[in-house]
Amino acid sequence: HELDLELKQLKKKLKNASQVNSQLLEEWNEKDQIIKELQLQYQGIKNHAQELQASLGAAINEYNPPKTVMDTCVEAKALYASKLFFHENVFTALEHWPHNNNFRIALAAQSRFRAMATHLWDMAFISESRSIDPGEFHKRSGFQLALGEGKLTNQDANLMKLRKCIYAGEEVDFSAHLKGKVGKVYLRIHFFVDKTLNLLVICHVGGHIRNALSKKM
Repeated sequence: HELDLELKQLKKKLKNASQVNSQLLEEWNEKDQIIKELQLQYQGIKNHAQELQASLGAAINEYNPPKTVMDTCVEAKALYASKLFFHENVFTALEHWPHNNNFRIALAAQSRFRAMATHLWDMAFISESRSIDPGEFHKRSGFQLALGEGKLTNQDANLMKLRKCIYAGEEVDFSAHLKGKVGKVYLRIHFFVDKTLNLLVICHVGGHIRNALSKKM
């Protein structure tokens, strides 16, 4: 009788073990299938990454970085056509600017145009206040901005004429400017805000425009 009982218990254990083994085998097959699917996904991602890397490499090889400040202006004019407008005076003046061929200044101008087309443009036309805050712009971009000139310069009509040009048939004031230095060279980018067309109109790229202080010197 005891032997029969032990035999029944043994059969029960074998049955349970068989069920457990069957469940483990089923789980193994499921996980094996998941692993195979993940391997296929990984291979697909790897192939896509290689394609992107090849495309990026080709794009980098094709891209010619600006060598002059004028090159940078031409590039920015094309890249940010819906946000930045370059007045013809910019290119005329750069032809005679002695630092136009300075590569470091060209790169500095490039980064400033990018900041104007993003941070500055957003502040002028997208932000809730629709106004430009020099402190906020500096915080976002790292570049200094002045919305006008000093008191003495503003009082000198001849100096202020240097900060005016004809745009869309009207005389505009482009006293607002990004300021800074590249090495020992001053770099100024003066602009006017066209609120009708939502454009930042760049009217001067180059050195320091003569002001009350430089006039005395």
